[in-house]
Amino acid sequence: MPFWIFQGNPTRYDVDVYLRDHRYIYWAIDQHKKEIGLSDVVFIWRANSNRNRRGVIAMGYVVEAPRAFSSIKFPEHRGDEYWSSQQPPDDYIVAGIQIIGEQPIQEYGILSVPYLKADSVLREMQILQKGGARGKTNLKLTDEQGKRLSDLWGLPSKILFDESAEDYPEGAIRYAEHRMRERSANLVRQAKSRFKHQHGRLFCELCRFDFADVYGAVGEDFIEAHHIKHVAQMRVGEKTKVEDLMMLCANCHRMAHRLKPESAIDEIRTQLKR
Repeated sequence: MPFWIFQGNPTRYDVDVYLRDHRYIYWAIDQHKKEIGLSDVVFIWRANSNRNRRGVIAMGYVVEAPRAFSSIKFPEHRGDEYWSSQQPPDDYIVAGIQIIGEQPIQEYGILSVPYLKADSVLREMQILQKGGARGKTNLKLTDEQGKRLSDLWGLPSKILFDESAEDYPEGAIRYAEHRMRERSANLVRQAKSRFKHQHGRLFCELCRFDFADVYGAVGEDFIEAHHIKHVAQMRVGEKTKVEDLMMLCANCHRMAHRLKPESAIDEIRTQLKR
């Protein structure tokens, strides 16, 4: 399955607001017109002079093959109002993309350039090479790069797509998202059940905070699950196991995501001992 980065310039088009208002979007196809097809995986890239604001901001799947703007299936999702410069003509080639999932827990809701460059696989992406993305809207990723980005986003890199459902493509995509979330929720439930069986209650493994002790019945069995092994450290195709999840309160969990994945837990433990 092909993987792509579709780049957008926020000085010409308000991509952030477009993505906020629409889960089904249309994107310009300037390169690889004959290669981009149904069910291809797409990562939306926000260009920006600030490297911390530049990077991947959304993931989706091609559900409407490249075609002229004038012949798209869902004109209510054209997004004409978001252009700050002259909008493209009706014969402009675009593809329909169903956005799936939520933004990852990173600062600014983005997989930023510094974050991506720290990854041994993703640092080789064309868009991160000097001059590699200049003047390009559509850039192809290797399978390894695409699967790695999918893992970081926390979504499946492959879906079953029924071309006969193209008149209403959201259904197939939403089902794939539902199944992904269901599997993730099951893993968390298993981890919490295992921890409670071992300790008799749920509490933060770092600061020992127990929601039930403080909030009473409403806090019973409430805790968050943290991936000890960050997805950026995982091999392509490696699956998260129950043993990879750690019980954390909301405060410790948030702090863990603000620190480097490989040292976050040790740093918090050290800080709490002071």
